[in-house]
Amino acid sequence: MTILCCHTPKVSAQETAGADPIESMPLRFGPLGVSPTFTLTNFGIDSNVFNDPANPQSDFTLTATPKVLARLRSGRLLLTGGLATGLVYYQKFDDERSIDYAGDGRADLDLGWFRPYAAARRLDTKDRLNAELDLRAPRVSVNLAAGARVLAGPRTGFRMEGRTASVTFDEAWTFEGVPLSRTLNSDTTTFEAGLELYLTPCLHGHPPGEQALALFLGDVA
Repeated sequence: MTILCCHTPKVSAQETAGADPIESMPLRFGPLGVSPTFTLTNFGIDSNVFNDPANPQSDFTLTATPKVLARLRSGRLLLTGGLATGLVYYQKFDDERSIDYAGDGRADLDLGWFRPYAAARRLDTKDRLNAELDLRAPRVSVNLAAGARVLAGPRTGFRMEGRTASVTFDEAWTFEGVPLSRTLNSDTTTFEAGLELYLTPCLHGHPPGEQALALFLGDVA
């Protein structure tokens, strides 16, 4: 399937000329920056734990997520990595409790006019996939991506990216007698290429913070 779209995106602060993402990290150790966080969500009473309209059951629940984000710069190479653990707690229904793990990494090489990158993410969770699947079934999601931005002129650039995504359910889990691994396991591959027209000219080989127009042509398998 071929897709063509046109929009006006913004580039994040990490891609703005002159901005070093290491400087935004609260803890600095030379070229290494570290940002630890702790979030508490879903704190309170879940009035219908199993989404059962006929017999709703309530329970106290909370989700605690400690996370560490780190960035390391070595010359023109920037390495970014993060680890997070989601602790899902239910007071009465201990079968609904889970420990989820998420890890991601990214490498960016800044050569001025040529900026390749590669990224990977893995999620191991028991969270509900969507509203249609009312089951906390273990699954592993893996996402891989690689691409590059090429500056062809002061106001023109090209961007290309390839991505793969997979979802794998535990073979022992079923829903209404059907194994989830048979019906919901998936693998998706996406290729995307685009022309970028910049609102302001590039400085020192870096794209500006704003883009005037981006045209993308993608293929999904």
